[in-house]
Amino acid sequence: MNDNELNEIGKWLNTKGFDLNLKDCFWMEDYIANETTFRELASLLKDYINKEKINYVTTIDKFCDFINIPFETLKIKTRKRKICEPRQVLMYLLKLDGFKKKEIALIFKKDRTTVYHAFKTVKNLIIVDEKFRNKYNL
Repeated sequence: MNDNELNEIGKWLNTKGFDLNLKDCFWMEDYIANETTFRELASLLKDYINKEKINYVTTIDKFCDFINIPFETLKIKTRKRKICEPRQVLMYLLKLDGFKKKEIALIFKKDRTTVYHAFKTVKNLIIVDEKFRNKYNL
């Protein structure tokens, strides 16, 4: 995707009331890197705007502030509990906000089955583990 196409998307977003620097939007990295066409990216953006899913950034920011871990750290490929558990909780919260597993997977650069596993794990922990529930105010 070239700079002209990015500028066109930026202009289109501005007409919809969004002030975004597209090169800084981490959730677009995969699409830009994979040479997604302008039409595909515009269609994706339209879906997000129509469903008001641009607000996922707010959910991520609030959660990361709450747990005091930067989002970039949560995206790191690791199985350490101190990173993995909050990442799973954030995936769970995004799913509750109405995001599809595929959309959450793109945000975290993971597979949709990873999101499914995270959702199932957190849902079960909420039921059986009061300490876990209290830790994340769930």
